[in-house]
Amino acid sequence: MKKIDKKLLEKFINSECSQAEKEIVIKWFVENDFDTSLRSVIKDHFYALLETEETELSDSELKALLDKVHHEINIRKSRKEKVINRYKRFVDIFSKAAAILIVPLLAVSFLFVAKNFDKPTNGTVKIVAPLAARIKFTLPDGSSGWLNSGSVLKYRAGLQGENRRVILSGEAFFSVKKDKKHPFIVMSDKIEVKVLGTKFNVNAYPEDNDIEVTLQRGKVEVYGVSGARITTPVIKLIPGEQVLVSKSDMFQMIKRKVDKITYFTGWKDDLLVFRGDSMENVVKKLSRWFNVEITLKDESLKDYKLHATFNQESLDEILKLIKLTSPIDYKIAQRTKKQDGTYTKERIEFFQKK
Repeated sequence: MKKIDKKLLEKFINSECSQAEKEIVIKWFVENDFDTSLRSVIKDHFYALLETEETELSDSELKALLDKVHHEINIRKSRKEKVINRYKRFVDIFSKAAAILIVPLLAVSFLFVAKNFDKPTNGTVKIVAPLAARIKFTLPDGSSGWLNSGSVLKYRAGLQGENRRVILSGEAFFSVKKDKKHPFIVMSDKIEVKVLGTKFNVNAYPEDNDIEVTLQRGKVEVYGVSGARITTPVIKLIPGEQVLVSKSDMFQMIKRKVDKITYFTGWKDDLLVFRGDSMENVVKKLSRWFNVEITLKDESLKDYKLHATFNQESLDEILKLIKLTSPIDYKIAQRTKKQDGTYTKERIEFFQKK
């Protein structure tokens, strides 16, 4: 058994390694000789972190962390096939024990995505939430929030004073630090949300037909834009209200009262909520949530409505519950290996029960 450096492993998890150190850690993850030592280090940290850390990770969030290692492996051109296969064996072994062993160790470092910002030369900072992961972020002005699976948040470096403007693609929950002189503005695919200090959710995935803005606390103003021109009247929201904006017709902005705010914000607390969602929408949400490909074989299923709330259930458990409580069955296609050594996404097909 070869030994590993505990402090260096922690530096890697927290994105503090130099390139040379990073190479050393990657070696631990991909070579057999380090398995026992790696397990031992994780176990040593388990009990202490369990008492001091409140954050818990789901299996999908764990995979997002391990994607950090996967990314480093994929950029190596030599020994690629051997390294990737070795990595996948490592993931299989440790994912099974995640809830008991590795989750507490990685809890303190889950925000590595938010720390590891992409900072291009033009001064734009980008935060990315990979598919099947939800991350927490804190902005330079003191505002914070959560970014949902497959979402991107961009802003100009600094984000202070008059420069409190972010661009969202996907879904995010914001808790905005109050500043009466400098409004906080969220720009997202034909709309802008203007706030002073509040908590609200914006759902604006590029592939969706509509945009939702849901207010939990404070006040917000929502309006449609075309380039730099405002194209719709301002819609003002109070807590418990939501505006639904049609991308095809920016003048169609529907304001409504919502019964339970957690239906629209629960995702940040690992709640996957469906309240009369069509199966077409269910498939879209599940695909993002678990980073899988789900299709509807029968067109008749598109309009079937699902009422359910899932709290950290695995994909396998959710599929079985849907089958048990609805006229829907499913089959899972075998994953195939691609030329670069990686595997295709898990593919699932829903169909009408016979």
